Amino acid sequence: MEADVPDENDKAAMAMAASMGSALASAVDREDAEGIAAREAVTAFAAAMAELDVLMADSDEEQPRQTTSKDLVAQRLLRLEQESAWQHGPVGLELQRPWSQMIVMGTKTVETRTYPLPATLVGKEISVLETEENLAGISCLLDKVDAGDPSVQLVGTVTFGSCFAYSSKDEWLADEAHHCVPPDSSYGWSSDRIIYGWRVASSTRYEMPCPCPKLQRRQRSLFEVCCASSTGENSE
Repeated sequence: MEADVPDENDKAAMAMAASMGSALASAVDREDAEGIAAREAVTAFAAAMAELDVLMADSDEEQPRQTTSKDLVAQRLLRLEQESAWQHGPVGLELQRPWSQMIVMGTKTVETRTYPLPATLVGKEISVLETEENLAGISCLLDKVDAGDPSVQLVGTVTFGSCFAYSSKDEWLADEAHHCVPPDSSYGWSSDRIIYGWRVASSTRYEMPCPCPKLQRRQRSLFEVCCASSTGENSE
């Protein structure tokens, strides 16, 4: 007898759950409705992935399987935890000039991105990694950055209090005073992508920029700070 193969809807649901991994990982310990929903989502995702792995590994039901679905669920949850572990240590956000200065000066109170801020990083102090102005959406940094790299410097910190998605162009335009992105900017509104707003709760500008510590890119413009820099004495 042939095993049931997940249809396209199943695969799409699993892909969506995977893309939300970091947010789910940070919410599972909460006891409110969001925490309960997160635990259910993680369990459902892991179970679906376990079933898919079993089906792909061996579609012949006559062949004995040594790994149980429970084992595969545990493996998926462990992988999820490992992939988001960097978020619990020092983290830096690459920001090009002039946006970096607008953030640390408090002029720009909403940072806009085409991806959501991982939930673990909400309320966490993040180093502002300033790079020179470049083409929109093009990073100035390699995935691994050596300590002291002259192309980047620490200019302050930012803490984001929440993350949201703009629901329409009108909402985006009405919020220009906060995100400071002109309508004709290449960072502006586009109907073919979701634009997220990372709302700034607080920011600090260093009196003098600090040399770059060793960095490892983890998610888009978010970097793990592998060797934390002592910058507290330079803050205004």
